[in-house]
Amino acid sequence: FFEHRPQTFNYRIGSVTKQMTAVAVLQLVEAGKLELEDPFRQVVPEYPARTGDGITIRDLLTHTSGIPSFTERRDDRAWSATRRTNAEVLARVEDEPVHFAPGADFRYSNTNYYLLAMIIERLSGLAYGDFLRTHLFAPAGIARSSATEVEGADGDAVGYKLDVDDRLVPADPIDLSVPSGAGGVRSTANDLLLWQRALYAGTTLLTEASRAKMLTPFKQGYAFGIGRAVIDEHAVYQHGGGINGFGSGLCRIEDLAVDVIALFNSEATGAGSMSSIVEMLVHERPVPARPERAALPVDRATIDAVAGDYWATDEGKKTLAKSFPPAIAEDTSHLVLRARGGRLELDVHMGDPIPLYLGEDGLLFTKRNGIVLTPDRDASGRVCNVTVTQNGVFVVPYAR
Repeated sequence: FFEHRPQTFNYRIGSVTKQMTAVAVLQLVEAGKLELEDPFRQVVPEYPARTGDGITIRDLLTHTSGIPSFTERRDDRAWSATRRTNAEVLARVEDEPVHFAPGADFRYSNTNYYLLAMIIERLSGLAYGDFLRTHLFAPAGIARSSATEVEGADGDAVGYKLDVDDRLVPADPIDLSVPSGAGGVRSTANDLLLWQRALYAGTTLLTEASRAKMLTPFKQGYAFGIGRAVIDEHAVYQHGGGINGFGSGLCRIEDLAVDVIALFNSEATGAGSMSSIVEMLVHERPVPARPERAALPVDRATIDAVAGDYWATDEGKKTLAKSFPPAIAEDTSHLVLRARGGRLELDVHMGDPIPLYLGEDGLLFTKRNGIVLTPDRDASGRVCNVTVTQNGVFVVPYAR
């Protein structure tokens, strides 16, 4: 199902778009049209004061606004297939209570970057996609990327998903006006390499001062549109993206000036997992083989024994803290094994739940990202602990 010539085909890059939105906002700051501490309702006054007051542009950039994500509802896929207005998108969250006071905590929300795209349009007088093309893509020599391409245009990769019978089928449609500044860009591997070089290695897009602001983590390891982590004593800037039919992973190993770009036109494969494997190769660490597993039906007894909430043990929390920014480590310290529609799902509160399958060895596994769950049962047969292993090397124990 993979397209040929992936370096030239356009792939939806999902949330990798956010760093582009962040650069556009900082360009407006440089132009004197905006300040990071400005209230966002100064530009979007129709957003209700009861849930929007006190939230700054910086809060949107760093996911410290507390505003819920408009993509958290179960009807997301059907609703997103049609072009939506700003009013329709904001209506999904503007009456919802905020999760915390502005700046008090971190919670990833696509609404933050949707609002930033609205602000870019209103202050520049250009459509979001036109602003990116004129002020970001053209100066960086990027020719194939766009936030305004027509679905099915020549050169667009086709996205796939797994259906209920694990067959690859075309992914659900999505109108790119819906993710907008949170995930509405299509790009190629070549273009993303040009993007990386322009962002990290020069002043084509931002001044040195603005770039320093963008790349300095503000809270819990998250900078402007990018997360920062230390892996094998190397500072790594990274972000992944997932959107209907596609996955992406983009990272920069700072001191080595190495860029890793992973693009997939399928929801069945985790681009983030692939970029992690490439990082292992860069760091000269062995990459474990991923065995092929036959999937057995997950029976009712297995579901009843394993379904529930699990929390990372102290050892597991240490592993997560070493590998992820604090906010992501906290989110992934709680996982849920949930029964839905006669199936078992893994939910780590980072995107859609992932289907789990039963192996002949009694282990549970995913087909998308190399995750294997080893259950530990008590005398009654009920699962009391699970050990989560990814790609054979990343191991985190969890307990009920």
